[in-house]
Amino acid sequence: MHTKNKPPLKIICVLFSFLLIFSSIITDALSGMMQDIKTVLKNTYALVTEEENSIQIACVGNSNLYSGFSPYDLWNEYGYTSTICASARQTIEESVNLMQKLFSKQKPGLVVIDSDMLFDHNPRTGNCCKKSYRIQDFLLRARPAFLKQDIASIYSILKISNFNTHGYKYSSKICKIKYADYMHKTDTAEEIAQVNKNQMDRLIKLCRDNSTEILMIAIPSISSWNYERHNAVAAFTDSRGIKFIDLNLLYREIGLDAAQCFRDKGSHMNYNGAKAITDYIGNYIKNSYSIENLKSNHKYAYWNDNYQRFTAYKARLEA
Repeated sequence: MHTKNKPPLKIICVLFSFLLIFSSIITDALSGMMQDIKTVLKNTYALVTEEENSIQIACVGNSNLYSGFSPYDLWNEYGYTSTICASARQTIEESVNLMQKLFSKQKPGLVVIDSDMLFDHNPRTGNCCKKSYRIQDFLLRARPAFLKQDIASIYSILKISNFNTHGYKYSSKICKIKYADYMHKTDTAEEIAQVNKNQMDRLIKLCRDNSTEILMIAIPSISSWNYERHNAVAAFTDSRGIKFIDLNLLYREIGLDAAQCFRDKGSHMNYNGAKAITDYIGNYIKNSYSIENLKSNHKYAYWNDNYQRFTAYKARLEA
């Protein structure tokens, strides 16, 4: 008998017990994550379940946009209904797909486009998408914690306390940073990848085919913006007859304080920044476009109700 090669029964029992415990932990974790994902996915396409033709302004972009623009504050100050179609690292191609869905139910008078998407150097289509980047992106997003977070923010049609935030991701966190002049004026321009130009032209055509005006903006971001990018977008929009506002050049006019307006190290706005930016953009829209103030329209009374709930939610977090 070769009993010497057999592991002791005690070790087998310990290993079996460990596997049972590990399996239970993983099952519980996945169950909880899938339940969260299921809840979020239910709201992912809230933009197409909105009351038909109720959205006046559609905003499309990435995390800069969903962090830096607040639809409820736009409503409260100017009476405009709006929604944000954005997710972290959202590509222009994804934005085109989202806007196609939105246009199937909505007829916005204005589409606001986040210009930061033009500098996505890792587009998920086209020859410039390197294999190493795709693998790196997959490994990053495959982590359970990231997967849950990513799906939770995808397209940013989130709900807080059972009401639709219309895509805005609220944060009261303040990362006090010292402002550095990252917008040194220059005549040089950063190159925009041709695949991104082509996709943006698709988005522009989609908007124009739906008789929608276009405004392109750049949300303030110390970590991802510079004057070279400003020049590139200015040239791109000018050649296509599109209005462009670079908010990175307007801290004083907007009333932004770098020590109070970011939720991280200069990448994304917190609520202080988003509110100030929303007010500036709202005033620009008021003076530049013929969009009706709907505050007194009884059909949109639910916006007033949800704004009050949004205000109460903020107060609880800030208490």
